[in-house]
Amino acid sequence: MFGQFHSVSGRHLQKYVDEFCFRYNMRHVLRAPAWTMFDKTINRALGVTI
Repeated sequence: MFGQFHSVSGRHLQKYVDEFCFRYNMRHVLRAPAWTMFDKTINRALGVTI
């Protein structure tokens, strides 16, 4: 909660949880080059599966 988020509203709680789940599930990618995480994020947003 400290740092990036100063408060959590109930309205956006699911979005926060989804973001942290995505970060946790993709933690192994964070060691890869930066473009890898960007590419995975864009593909997920577009609904593209590789």
